[in-house]
Amino acid sequence: MAEKTTNLFDKLNSVQGTRELNNYIKSLENESISPTFAGYISYIVSSKDLSRSEVISKSLIERTYGYQIFNGTKKAGRDKIIALCVAADMSLDEVQRGLEIAKEGILYPRDARDSLIIFAVNNHYSVHKLNNLLAEQSFDALS
Repeated sequence: MAEKTTNLFDKLNSVQGTRELNNYIKSLENESISPTFAGYISYIVSSKDLSRSEVISKSLIERTYGYQIFNGTKKAGRDKIIALCVAADMSLDEVQRGLEIAKEGILYPRDARDSLIIFAVNNHYSVHKLNNLLAEQSFDALS
């Protein structure tokens, strides 16, 4: 069974020296493999009874590229990840988790563009409506 992240932080914070650090790193091999964004978005889309094609279409991402992201053959950038998450009508927590898994910066409320995106996610905007909001405020669109 995977250990809780808080327990892992506690263990890591108590490490004193490279020998203990190496033992800690070795212990991570027993942890489950880190999820990928492709796996995460596929799981969310499936759990919401949506189709990949529907989400890709709503994301305004080119169809072939969207399928490559879902298949894990292409690594999506931050804006494409956000577009897919918005198209799948994810909650803010789900969007933030997707960005974390993809190792992209989470949405930051002190950033004006990110604040607009947070507002749009919380209000279930479509990607098209979000892009219009961004344009109205002179920011780049997602896709």
